[in-house]
Amino acid sequence: MLLPRNAVPSFPIELERLVTPERLTGLQRTYTATLGMAASIIAPGGRRITPETNRRRICSLLCTSDELRARCHGNDLKAMEIAGPAATIYTTDCCGLVDVAIPLSVGSTKAATFLSGLVRTAPLDHQGAAAIVDCYLGRGFALPAREELEAALMSVPVVDAAVLQTSATLLSEFANHIADLAARTLLETELRETRRRAMTASRTQSFLAGSLNTLADVAILERAEDAHALVVALAKVSRYAADGRELSTIAEEVEHALDYLQVRQVGLGDLLRFEATVERALDLLTLPRLTVRALVDHLLWRHLEAGQPDRPITITARTEPHGVTIEVTVRSLPSHPTELSELADVRERLTRYHGDGASLSLSAGPGSHCVRLRVPPSHN
Repeated sequence: MLLPRNAVPSFPIELERLVTPERLTGLQRTYTATLGMAASIIAPGGRRITPETNRRRICSLLCTSDELRARCHGNDLKAMEIAGPAATIYTTDCCGLVDVAIPLSVGSTKAATFLSGLVRTAPLDHQGAAAIVDCYLGRGFALPAREELEAALMSVPVVDAAVLQTSATLLSEFANHIADLAARTLLETELRETRRRAMTASRTQSFLAGSLNTLADVAILERAEDAHALVVALAKVSRYAADGRELSTIAEEVEHALDYLQVRQVGLGDLLRFEATVERALDLLTLPRLTVRALVDHLLWRHLEAGQPDRPITITARTEPHGVTIEVTVRSLPSHPTELSELADVRERLTRYHGDGASLSLSAGPGSHCVRLRVPPSHN
């Protein structure tokens, strides 16, 4: 493994964000083509990351109702529970099919489970197939036609113990390969995050130096109220920036952006005005830290360049049917457009924590720019 086994990633792990579903499916198909077994990759909680390859007819027949599908889901959860550090061979209930399960771990985090098998180690005759169907009926399941079920049960491939052990060994190799791919991506992501933090620290130091110069100026001019406001706001901004948490509530994010603007306002005076509106329901919903400030910083110089002190910077956060929308709007000159590519770091962090449903967009109107951030409700 490229990542130490006991390493704990700094953000939630979703395997398909480290190795694309297409690549996972391709590796899975290579494995199934080699041994002819069924296979799928399942996330914690039972969500299938890849579609099942070599799906058996009996599985389709035994997933024809909500009750039967719940039983299949329960079997998947059981497999993930019993999967140990090495490939685990086990037998499913009732059907007596043999499966192999192995965890896909990134560092010390179990990101998924690779399931394979759906085979038998001995042939099944009509009497045995009838007994399995009776087992299901005895549990009160509503089943398709008995004859079709028995035929599907008897058509399950039979493998001997040596082939089954070979499949377990090969499955372990595939699992290690996938884990290495995921670990490599994770390390690259962690490196980018480290660089981002270093850049943020550098910007914070420059901001702090500029703020201290402003404080010295207002003190010399004996503007006591401005000096007091600057010290209070600067202390809040510094504490927030130094906090080691990865996520903050939307309310905290907007409050930090306002504190940051207040520090800027002491030096800029009437050139800078700002206001914010945040729904109370957003007090508990989260964003990656310093996201809203990054949006404000991105547009601030355009706002100042436009030179219209009667128009404030506005920050709004509201719930909508699709989730949560946060907007930062500034006045700007049409000759100075902005590019979303400059916010690539913000977009990457949003995707990491909130999935592909999160979006970042930019719109320009007469004399204004608006950067809009959306987060789906399922990721809050």
